[in-house]
Order: sequence, then C-alpha cells, then structure tokens
Amino acid sequence: MYYFDIPWILFIMKIEIKNQDQVKALLNGENELILFYNNEYVEGDHICIYPDQVPVYLNVQVDDAIISSMIYIKEGIFQYFIPCGNERKSYSYKAFYNKKHLIRVSKASYQQINAYQNLALNTSDQVYLLNVYPHATSSEDCSLSPVFQPKNVIDGLTFNTEHGRWPFTSWSYQQNPQATLTIHFGRKVNVQDIHIYLRADFPHDSYFQNISLEYSNHHCSHFSLQKVSHVQTFSVDEEDVEWIRFYQFKKADEKAVFAAITQIEVYGYNQ
Repeated sequence: MYYFDIPWILFIMKIEIKNQDQVKALLNGENELILFYNNEYVEGDHICIYPDQVPVYLNVQVDDAIISSMIYIKEGIFQYFIPCGNERKSYSYKAFYNKKHLIRVSKASYQQINAYQNLALNTSDQVYLLNVYPHATSSEDCSLSPVFQPKNVIDGLTFNTEHGRWPFTSWSYQQNPQATLTIHFGRKVNVQDIHIYLRADFPHDSYFQNISLEYSNHHCSHFSLQKVSHVQTFSVDEEDVEWIRFYQFKKADEKAVFAAITQIEVYGYNQ
C-alpha cells in the first residue's frame, strides 16, 4: 500500500523522484510544477507528489507520452512507481523509456472541478495507489496480467478491436460471471451517463449481453448491450455516489469464450 500520513503541514507543492530513501530529483513550487528528469529510470524509481493541502484536485501527467488527467487526493501523497518489466506492456512504448522525462502537476481550477466531465478518467491509476482517485479495482485482481487489469478501463484508451499489449489493453473477467469491477471516486459525485466500450476483437471475443451496476447509494441499474465496437451509452441519474460496481456479467451464447471491457466513462459532476 503506497500511502502514509504526512505529520506536518506543507505550504508548497513538491515533486520528487525517489528510489527507496534516495532522492534523485526534486522540484518545489506553488500552483504548477514541471519537472525535467534527464536520466534513465531503474527498477524501484517512483514519483512522489506532495500537495500543499489535502483533499485536493490536481492535474497530473506522469510522463509526456501519457495524457494528463485530473485526480483527487483524499489524504497523504501521490506515489507512483515507474512500471518495469512485464508491467510496461500496458503503457506506450515511449512512456518512461530512455532519458529526458517530463512530469507535470498543477492545481485544478474551479471551472475544471465543477464542469460536466468523465469522473472515471485517471491515466495514472495503479493497483496499490489507494488514496488517489478515481481508482479501479476488481475481484479478479490477483490473477490478472497488466494488460487485463482494472486500471485499463479508466486510462482513456478506447482502442478495442484487438486485445493484449498497449493500446489494446482491457479488463478481463477471467470467464467468471460472478466477477466484479469497481470504480472508486473517493468523494461524492453525481452520475448522469455511463459509456461502455466493449472489447470487440471479434471473432476472438464474444461480448457481454447484460451487465448490472450497483451504486454506493444502494440503487442499481441493468444494461443490455450489443455486439458492436462503438461506445454504448446509458443515461442514469444518481446522486451521492462514492463508487460504482459492475457485476452479473452475462456473456452471449457464442463459441468464443472470451469477453472483456476496454473502457468505461462515467459522466457527471463533482458535488
């Protein structure tokens, strides 16, 4: 679990690149920071972002090959471990590679925070980054390779006509109809629209005909889907939602045994 309490109050933001206790780069600032790191990453390197206050909304871009997204830090700090080895398969070939890296952090504006937006988007989600939101989890986490992990459904990539390595990452339910997939917001939001991109690598894939959705406010929705590659949109009207959980994945009765989700977008407003 990459979280610990900060026993002091910070009055400026800070970015560090660390490996264990070694600080390899450091930048301080107030509203916007751009750290240029002119070195190759090695295993164990991680990016630490220390906000000047929490909770806070920040725009974070962990690498110039990955798009920025607005995250919500509920408490503690942001601590992102540079992917190595097999984990790199779920990222762009250019991300974190070679020398010359840019890391960008800025405070989100009032307009950004209060706009109608995709509340699920987080291009820097990781399995154990538990205090930073949005955050995706699954009942199948322990057995999934990086290209099929839940973080892939909120990374902004909607390329769904193949499967496997980036940019065709997805979430696999491991052929388990009792599997669950949860998106945590870390605060209360109002949800108005759900967009689902099924993985459409036909005929390798079948598809989910029906999926159920539970909200933290105890309401439920049930979606019927079609065998298509384009986005499928469902209008809902749910308030005071801190998480949503997809369950009861019913695969179509087809020869293909695989079915998966490429991307989920949750549109609405922060409360």
